[in-house]
Amino acid sequence: MSNVDYQTFITGGLIALVIAVIAMAWAIYRVVERQREMEVLALQGVGLELKANLTRLATEVSDIANGNLRRASDIIAFSHPQLDSLISGQAETDRESLTQILSLYDLLHVRQSQIKEAVQAGAETKDEVADAADAIISGLAWLYLWEEHGRVTPGKAHSTRSWHVRDWMKASIFDADMIPGLHLRDAVVERLRTMGMMLTPKPLTHTAHEYFSKHYDRQADPHAPFWNRNFKWPTLPSLPFLSGAAAGTAAATATSA
Repeated sequence: MSNVDYQTFITGGLIALVIAVIAMAWAIYRVVERQREMEVLALQGVGLELKANLTRLATEVSDIANGNLRRASDIIAFSHPQLDSLISGQAETDRESLTQILSLYDLLHVRQSQIKEAVQAGAETKDEVADAADAIISGLAWLYLWEEHGRVTPGKAHSTRSWHVRDWMKASIFDADMIPGLHLRDAVVERLRTMGMMLTPKPLTHTAHEYFSKHYDRQADPHAPFWNRNFKWPTLPSLPFLSGAAAGTAAATATSA
């Protein structure tokens, strides 16, 4: 083999090796990227299936309260395959939020079972409906955090205007009167506040009459103009050349007096 052929063979082999390495790296990158895309879709699926389950339970509670649901077989059990797959898998996501959603489903299962037993027995369902409505409010609060705040807990969510929660519920077709005898949107806003999320504006602590009827206590106000202000004059450094000039000025003033 001549020198030219040998160099050509080596160059061709190196080019083929580089192409193979690039192809393997691209294949591995696509597998990892595809896995991440599937995890994102699965997280979105958890929110979608929670929204569907909450909507169905709210419809069932509304029908029971209005007397339109009389058979226990009309109550459909929950299913959450997306949540189960994420919990059982090794997805790189916040396990705290997944655990909260799972515990929420446990609560919803209990409330739905209580309603189903009461309907099947033909008993009064007032207490069961109230408990289920309370669980739905908690579920909507967690669903809002899941979809609008990146699946964080209430204490980690950033401060938000309360109208944003109401607009989200409007867009998600959760009407304020979806459950009879309850303003659902106000209840979700207050539940988020109770859970520790900062929602503005804060609820008023006084009516206008109570506020303007309050007696002002200047002594109790730390920002009063002539009270509770311990102002200290700054001390100037004593400089030798200034002290002599000040002494001469004082002597001249005394002599003229």
